[in-house]
Amino acid sequence: MFNVRDYGATGNGTTIDTTAMQSAFDAARLAGGGTVVIPAGIYAVDNFLVVFGNTTISAYGATVRSVATSRGVLRNFLAGDSFPGYAGNSGITVEGGIWDGNAADGGVGTVTGTTNVMSFIHARDITVRDVVIRNISSAHGVEFNAIDGGRILNSRFEGFKDNSELQDRGFSESVQIDIARSGSSSIPQYDLTTCRNILIQGCYFGPSSRLPAAGRAIGSHTSDVDCTYDNIQIIGCRIEGAAQEGIRAFCWRNSVIADNVITGTGQTAILLTVSAPTQRTNSHSMVVKGNVITNCAVSGIRVAGNSANRITGAVVSGNTVRNISGNGIHIGDAPGANVSANHVDTTVSTGIYAVDSDGVSVNGNTILAAGSNGINIAGCQGAIVSGNTVRETKSNHGIYVGDGARAAAEVLISGNTVRAAFVAGIRVAGAATDCTVTGNRVKGTAATQFGITLNGAVTGTAIVGNDLSGNSWPAANAIVPSTALPQVDWSGGTTLPGHNLV
Repeated sequence: MFNVRDYGATGNGTTIDTTAMQSAFDAARLAGGGTVVIPAGIYAVDNFLVVFGNTTISAYGATVRSVATSRGVLRNFLAGDSFPGYAGNSGITVEGGIWDGNAADGGVGTVTGTTNVMSFIHARDITVRDVVIRNISSAHGVEFNAIDGGRILNSRFEGFKDNSELQDRGFSESVQIDIARSGSSSIPQYDLTTCRNILIQGCYFGPSSRLPAAGRAIGSHTSDVDCTYDNIQIIGCRIEGAAQEGIRAFCWRNSVIADNVITGTGQTAILLTVSAPTQRTNSHSMVVKGNVITNCAVSGIRVAGNSANRITGAVVSGNTVRNISGNGIHIGDAPGANVSANHVDTTVSTGIYAVDSDGVSVNGNTILAAGSNGINIAGCQGAIVSGNTVRETKSNHGIYVGDGARAAAEVLISGNTVRAAFVAGIRVAGAATDCTVTGNRVKGTAATQFGITLNGAVTGTAIVGNDLSGNSWPAANAIVPSTALPQVDWSGGTTLPGHNLV
């Protein structure tokens, strides 16, 4: 046990305690590890404290505050250190305390530089629990860079100020998950070691008493060719008011984002994304489940691959998404994605939008009060849209199938219930081919114009076994065929209405 008071630290809030506190950390290092105790008090530091391997910091009741202009509070390396892989100072636990980045704003605070409050690089087994990280200046509250086995548990991240010269750090994450690359890591080696086995659980992200929330709560924004972050788990956190994304899973794989509550983000609440097409990455096996997302912009949940870096094996399930000023759930370039059992309520644009994602499955979702289409399947081949409930669209259609980068093909629309679509309950458009529309119930209101419609270029469609009865539109509007007549009975006939209930 190494008590910083025994080494001369005062904790009176005005005396600079950096040297005395570092003496306690150095003593623990010489002993091969131990517990550094920071008793209750306010400790002013003018440089980073450096914690070494096999050390626990116990700071319950204490506040450690930066009073420098461009320095944070704690890190696990000295200036001039260089470590490969995960070989740096490891086995570190930080428990309790308020760790105050003291970002300057309006005459309050001293830190104007771009600096992390806590930084851990090239290490294994790092735990941060029961802490408050407060008033970050331009960079990050906690940076995990090239960390294997990092945990942030039951902690709070409060307040951020962009003090950068160009005011261009609005994207900064309260928790950054990063790579050992020049320009991203504070020390060599720049060997492209990424983070893996990271758990962030039970944490809060939002404003402080004097500063707004950070641009992003948790995320990554840097990678390299063939570099991904593995086994990242974001569980049971609350995120309020992030200026950009709540969680930005950039080049992650084998990861879970579950049971979080996210509200008031300026951009997408949960974004899964990858590098530009010119930089090869391999993101796959991502699960987004059980999250509650409200009052966010752009999209509630977005899976955003691209033509060269598709995201495979994405599961978006059991989420509640409400009051979104864009799409509720947006899936792009994510073949085989499974979007199931989500509740999407009130969107300015589409409820669930899947584009250029072959084999996407959209099953058992409930979409209420979509501003545009309830479900939009664009440019997907072999997609399945089944067992969904769509109730009321403010414009366009209940379920829409159309073109993306190419035409849709072999889309199955089966067993859905659509009520009160603005134009048509189900529409197949563009140059879609070989789609099947079967077993659906389409119920309109006075405003609904059509049951099932095809545009002129659609070919090879089967429309069989649908219930379009009890509606106020003319019988001719129940099924509106394309130039190439659809099959409407079980034997392949084309005489309307065929085996559909009109």
